[in-house]
Amino acid sequence: MPLPPFNQDGLLPQGDYILTFDELRTSMLVKPSLATAGQWDEQWRLTLVNNAELLVKELWQVGIKNVFLDGSFVEDKDHPNDIDGYFECDPRLLATVPSKGPKRNQYFQDLDLGSASQAAVR
Repeated sequence: MPLPPFNQDGLLPQGDYILTFDELRTSMLVKPSLATAGQWDEQWRLTLVNNAELLVKELWQVGIKNVFLDGSFVEDKDHPNDIDGYFECDPRLLATVPSKGPKRNQYFQDLDLGSASQAAVR
């Protein structure tokens, strides 16, 4: 499903948009458009997506399927600091997610809860 354009406030319209990581990499959230041309930091946004994919693949491996990405990454901000995200799961699955170690620290430090606009990855 293609993403709708940013609204007049520079936000992705409210809703859930289901994308694969390949679709996300080629979407307007990574690639500049006429509306975002100028200082759009495509390389940084691509790095954020690649890092998010590493985390999400680990979540998928333990059975967590519903993962949502949001925050300033889904806005027309040239250089978002990070990608916020959250996931839905049975709380018993959380016991299978590493609680310590470099992967936990590297990927889980910036997860945030909720937003009106998000891209769900599958």
